[in-house]
Amino acid sequence: LERFGGQQAQRAEAGRQFQELAGQVPGVRLLPPDARITRWSFYRYIVLIEPEAFAGASNVRVCQALEAEGVGAWEGYQPMSRYDLFQPGLSRLPVAVERADRLDPAAMSFPVAEDAALRRTVYLDESVFRAGRQGVEDAVTALAKVQRHAAELTGA
Repeated sequence: LERFGGQQAQRAEAGRQFQELAGQVPGVRLLPPDARITRWSFYRYIVLIEPEAFAGASNVRVCQALEAEGVGAWEGYQPMSRYDLFQPGLSRLPVAVERADRLDPAAMSFPVAEDAALRRTVYLDESVFRAGRQGVEDAVTALAKVQRHAAELTGA
């Protein structure tokens, strides 16, 4: 806990540096921190990719390519509508059983959440930001490389 303040400040500075550099990579959309936040902290840094700028590659493929470049990345969470809790056939939890008629997955449509979670989100590991400016530069270089060679990810 004694080191947390310094570590948080280091991540925040690295996050700002990442925003400056990654904003120049085609097809990468940054989510700026809310202006009301007085001390920016994050465990994983989330960016959105525009699949079209990545030759149609999904976030899963982009994350795999980033990992191959040595940058820790993860595609993130499934949309909540796919959680077992909301799948009556998969869950024995009371809410799913009691509300099975209202939780029919075939009748649900959440296109924005599904598009974000299944195609666009890329979570960068905290280790990128603990490595200082060099870690940020390496991550941006890898992201730009993956974007430039995205056709190879899709087999196009």
